[in-house]
Amino acid sequence: MQQYKRRLLQQWPIVPIFPSRWLATEAMKAVDFKITPVVIPNYVDTNIYKPLDRGIVKTILGLPQDRFIVLLTATNLSEARKGSNLAIEALKQMNPPPFVLAIGKSDKNQLDFFQGLSFYSTGYIYNDQLLAQYYAAADVFLFPTLADSFGCVAIETMACGTPAIAFATGGVPEIIEHNKTGWLAKTGDVQGLVDGLNYAVNNPKLLAAWRTAGLQKVQERYTKELFLAAHLKIYQKVLNNDYADL
Repeated sequence: MQQYKRRLLQQWPIVPIFPSRWLATEAMKAVDFKITPVVIPNYVDTNIYKPLDRGIVKTILGLPQDRFIVLLTATNLSEARKGSNLAIEALKQMNPPPFVLAIGKSDKNQLDFFQGLSFYSTGYIYNDQLLAQYYAAADVFLFPTLADSFGCVAIETMACGTPAIAFATGGVPEIIEHNKTGWLAKTGDVQGLVDGLNYAVNNPKLLAAWRTAGLQKVQERYTKELFLAAHLKIYQKVLNNDYADL
């Protein structure tokens, strides 16, 4: 199989594009020949995912004005690799506990884990504009992923002005800079999540700084214009047989 791959590459030079350095590194481990990967991060639609007045959005969505709101979201909250159980464990250690905004599919057993917490479960949201409103209403996004090549939801919430407290899993540290645009804990370290949550609750000025830094990073790295320009540059180089400095 490797010999077949080599022959293909000799006939048609391939430029693999990955959304994160972590994924590029892992993918290159699967081949035993030299090939140079290109990293172009995914983008977020900043026309949809953007900051909104938190107080107004909370009123529109019927969320409490006087509570610190922690967002927990995944396509399926019951999926083990999303780490929702670890997130809930961390949330229950906080005193006082925050209000939890849970977005995504979940079964009854999963919702039972929220018992003892003030929470609202929206189910899966198909409308991007509505999803962006919920993202903008939260104070922080708790992102306990146990396996993630990039973490698109982290840049979506960041674009809405909601920083993430996350496990340093896969490509996530390329998005979230510890104590600059959010908080990183070692993967699986529940106490690390608790520390980050408490830090955010008790340091509103720092949380505001995270928001500002995150919004700036989105504009510098994760816009659709940057994404398209980077791809067009690669395509033009390939068409010109120019593989230097890819």
